[in-house]
Amino acid sequence: MKKLTLSGLILAIALLATGLAINVSADAEPAAAGSFADVPAEAWYAEAVAYVQEQGLMRGNTETEFAPAESLTRAMLVTVLYRLEDEPQVAGDDGFSDTVAGQWYSDAVLWATEQGVVNGYGNGLFGPDDNITQEQLRLIMSRYASEATTQNIPGFTGGATAATRAQVAAVLLNLSRLDTTENSNPQEAANLMYIQVDGTKQDVWTATLADNSSAAALKELLQKGNISLALHDYSNFEKVGPLGSSLPTNDEQITTEAGDLILYQGNQFVMYYASNSWSFTRLGKINGVSQSEMQEVLGRSNVNVTLSLTNPEATPAQTPQSSANAAAITTNSGEVIALAALEHQNAEAAAKVYYTKDISPEAMVAAYQALGQGLSGDKIAVKLSTGEPPASNYLRPELIADVVHLVDGTIVECNTAYGGSRAATAMHYQVAADHGFTAIADFQILDENGSINLPVNAPAGVATQLKENFVGAHFADYDGYLVLSHFKGHAMAGFGGAIKNISIGLGSAEGKSWIHSGGTSRTNPWGGEQNAFTASMAEAGKSVSDALDGNILYINVMNRLSVDCDCDGNPDEPDMHDIGILASTDPVALDQACVDLVYASQDDKAALINRMESRQAFNVLAHGEKIGLGSRSYQLLSLD
Repeated sequence: MKKLTLSGLILAIALLATGLAINVSADAEPAAAGSFADVPAEAWYAEAVAYVQEQGLMRGNTETEFAPAESLTRAMLVTVLYRLEDEPQVAGDDGFSDTVAGQWYSDAVLWATEQGVVNGYGNGLFGPDDNITQEQLRLIMSRYASEATTQNIPGFTGGATAATRAQVAAVLLNLSRLDTTENSNPQEAANLMYIQVDGTKQDVWTATLADNSSAAALKELLQKGNISLALHDYSNFEKVGPLGSSLPTNDEQITTEAGDLILYQGNQFVMYYASNSWSFTRLGKINGVSQSEMQEVLGRSNVNVTLSLTNPEATPAQTPQSSANAAAITTNSGEVIALAALEHQNAEAAAKVYYTKDISPEAMVAAYQALGQGLSGDKIAVKLSTGEPPASNYLRPELIADVVHLVDGTIVECNTAYGGSRAATAMHYQVAADHGFTAIADFQILDENGSINLPVNAPAGVATQLKENFVGAHFADYDGYLVLSHFKGHAMAGFGGAIKNISIGLGSAEGKSWIHSGGTSRTNPWGGEQNAFTASMAEAGKSVSDALDGNILYINVMNRLSVDCDCDGNPDEPDMHDIGILASTDPVALDQACVDLVYASQDDKAALINRMESRQAFNVLAHGEKIGLGSRSYQLLSLD
């Protein structure tokens, strides 16, 4: 089937403007793009609606209403595709008993049948007035051009639900972005990789992968999802950074040129913009970009790049690595939880939370890469809890090692304010060694040399408990933070997740007392009012996020769901089974999604819910949203 060409699109637009108008009369003038009252500017489908409106492919029900949630008929869809093909001449009978000759859709249905784009229902019926289902739309578009046109569209599962007008608009936008080079070499296309670069400038390059087992292994990784990398400059001729996985090597003596992609030591991705000679493994070559053009985009400092097998400019940005927004997710233990059961899940929410049921080193890396952005800077901290001896449920080094290596991170912690084995620096370093953290990365106690203070800012008119927050003196030594949190209960906060990890967790010993007391004491963490404590956690977290200017990412692991925190050396055994791994750029959305999953589960959740509710735990989420730390409303996007 011929794909949409530019000339075909232009002619189709002209024909559509003078003929069929979807859901309005043929002589109605199209409304100006962006004029629909029911298409908010921030809606995921706003760009698609603007596109189909501007191109004359779809019109609104009225001049002010597009009706994004309404459906489209099967006859309407094939007519649009027919006119995109320049309305080729057809003759004969379509063979369907429920279509009528001479109607506006007649030639389109006949053409679509002859070309194998549609087959009807198999009983002599086409159903011209039936609403097009997601399953039918996916199948028709896969026959017409590519199933890729129906991918990465929120709410689109490919099932029996009727496709909405917004989803059809998104399909048409995706169709316009397909690579339509009719003479392209299939073998070359199969070996094509896209590189999205965020350096001094932003750009998208293509690269042809090498013909070796190393490039094949890289491609296999990319088939599972995009790979985001943080690369630093080395010797003014390359950008290099950890790949996060080890690939087979095929080393040979190579003198590089600008655009060469190299694997170094089996786990380092190198992008050359100048010449160097060494024994390397070739991964591929960037196409059609000169040395000067590369240097202009890359600059001399660190860059973030995303590798993918699909054109990032040809797919909506909402779900770059997730499957289409499913109706349910499955937990690590096999329980199915409907998205509709998650109180704050909203398919149109700006905050995105990525989910996988897998709890493994590979899943940790996938969760990080799903965020679609790296951490910038030369020094990256990985914040976690080292866990109180002898038997706490801290995240095990073997689970987190790969993602720590991916960001080339230093594991960081702060001393406790309540005694125990981690209250003094020397003892805390010993615990970190005993628990295996120093074996996988460098490790530092951030408050080993005292504290620094960070200002607490909130929107005008919003009262706060704290005016400042106290973190370890070495906090500012790091450019960005990856926050790895074990989601579980907590004896005082009700639950511990991302917000607790960046507030109490990054607080120095005096900072911990300051937060626990609601800003009344730097030496005594006990006896503070509960809501003041949880509000102070949110405010302390906001001070950290503001200080890093957003250069902070979050991953929560929902395993070992005890009612007790990792600061408890002898926690209660969990009643609930493991759920999965979640990641987000928004700590409020991330923690809220974890809470919602606990409530939606049919597992033995009573003890954990009682722990949270008895500690007024959700005040940290409500106050966090109020002061601008994040949003309680989120999209949950499955990576499974």
